[in-house]
Amino acid sequence: MNKFTSLFVILLLALPTVTAAHDDDVLFDVIKLQVQVEAQVPNDHMQVILAAEKEGTDPRAISHTINQTMRWALDIIKQYPEIDSRSGNYQTMPIYNKQTISAWRSVQEIVLESESISKLSELTGTLQQRLQVRNMSFSPSKEQADQFEARLVDGGMQAFRDRAEQLRKHMNGREYRIIEVHINTGRQHPPVRYETSAVRSLSMDATPPAVEAGTSALTVTVSGSVQYF
Repeated sequence: MNKFTSLFVILLLALPTVTAAHDDDVLFDVIKLQVQVEAQVPNDHMQVILAAEKEGTDPRAISHTINQTMRWALDIIKQYPEIDSRSGNYQTMPIYNKQTISAWRSVQEIVLESESISKLSELTGTLQQRLQVRNMSFSPSKEQADQFEARLVDGGMQAFRDRAEQLRKHMNGREYRIIEVHINTGRQHPPVRYETSAVRSLSMDATPPAVEAGTSALTVTVSGSVQYF
């Protein structure tokens, strides 16, 4: 089981603290607390962006060649039902020589995603025969992130109560009640990306890439107010 690391931040208001809960109610001895729990979540989702590139003087011939390459790629991708695919960017750019168009360069991308990292790695190796790897990244799947987030919320709430209980000795052992609680799950975790040099080396090798998915940090912050009475 993954162990959660906890970071505690206590914001103590000058005592006695006065907080207006409602227009006619005044609360005394209120302490604001904030705790943060974090877990390293295994990345089980992989995304690869590959591209067909071609240069030449005839834009139509370039487009025809790229279309043939992409049809070849799609026929292979169909053999992997566990892998999702979609079209990416398509660009045709002029190449200048002394301020005059001397050639054209076209690039068409295809985006592949899967939670079967081994299968996508295998497919990527096959497609590298005619496509170049532009980007490769890893992140937790939604199901994986949801499971860890649920555990972190439980751990964060328990840490919040533990800290409130710990502070009782500084409040003459008085009882307390939780006035409000806010939970921030911070679901935006950037994917783990391969460095440019690593991606470039993959593009030069048509064998299945040896990849390490790694982990991503998932953080839950619990903040709120506690009144001692």
